[in-house]
Amino acid sequence: MFIQVLQQRPEIMQQLLATVLNVIMFEDCCNQWSMSRPLLGLILLNEEQFSRIRAEMIAQQPRDKQPQLAQWFSGLMQGIEPNLLTKNRDK
Repeated sequence: MFIQVLQQRPEIMQQLLATVLNVIMFEDCCNQWSMSRPLLGLILLNEEQFSRIRAEMIAQQPRDKQPQLAQWFSGLMQGIEPNLLTKNRDK
């Protein structure tokens, strides 16, 4: 049933990615580590969407903060391989 829903509404995974990123970055999240666990899988499933969200988030920041946020996003994916192995997810 889940596969049927995804086939009918593929944007659901993109919305999940945007929601998780927003919660981690902008809300008072008590346990960011737990929220970050699904993040790699969502990024790998939606690489183009992740790039778009990243660009939008950077553009929404004041100009003086944009380079720092861009650097943080780059650091997020530094050394990450396109797989969901535990070692890679923990990184």
